[in-house]
Amino acid sequence: MKYKLRPHYIESSDGVLEVPQEDDTPPPTPSPEPEPLSESEIKREKRKKKLSEAQLQALAKGRAKVQENKRKRELESIKNKTKQQNQKKKEERENSEFAEQGMKMKVEAKTQKSEQKKELTKQQQMRQRLLEKKKKSEFEQSQRDNWEHMKESALSQCDNVEDFDELLGHLGTITDEDVLDDEKLKSKLNNIFVLYKNDKQAEAAEATED
Repeated sequence: MKYKLRPHYIESSDGVLEVPQEDDTPPPTPSPEPEPLSESEIKREKRKKKLSEAQLQALAKGRAKVQENKRKRELESIKNKTKQQNQKKKEERENSEFAEQGMKMKVEAKTQKSEQKKELTKQQQMRQRLLEKKKKSEFEQSQRDNWEHMKESALSQCDNVEDFDELLGHLGTITDEDVLDDEKLKSKLNNIFVLYKNDKQAEAAEATED
């Protein structure tokens, strides 16, 4: 928009009247009204004001208190974190010790079981030897009893004291070792029978000659 000035004449230095040209320059723009300050800006503006010595000391004391509380919280946080780490290490150590103890107990139990098995085997062997000894003793006693029965049976067939004493002498050569061994006993009895028979035949021949 162009603004026109009323025409008027200006006399130049040489006496010529000149009509001024129209001015196209726009009028100055009015300054906008300032916006109202926010609450935080108002507080900052208030803080910009010069504080008294007492207010400065109170402000410094408050800031120091805030820093102290912050430092205490940090120390407490570090303390709690250290405590948690120590507790975790303690639990890990206890778990490790418990696992190690459990493994040790397992090994000891296995060793004890093995020792018990060995001891049981040893006891079983001892018992077996006792059983064998008992059986052997019973067998030996049975053999001796049988031999005594056989000897009494043979002696009971004698007709006189001479025959009895002669047969008893032959049977007296049978040892306990012979009695406990069937083969030896059989061989010895055969030899005794032959000797006894030969003696009887010789006695019979002598009696005939007389």
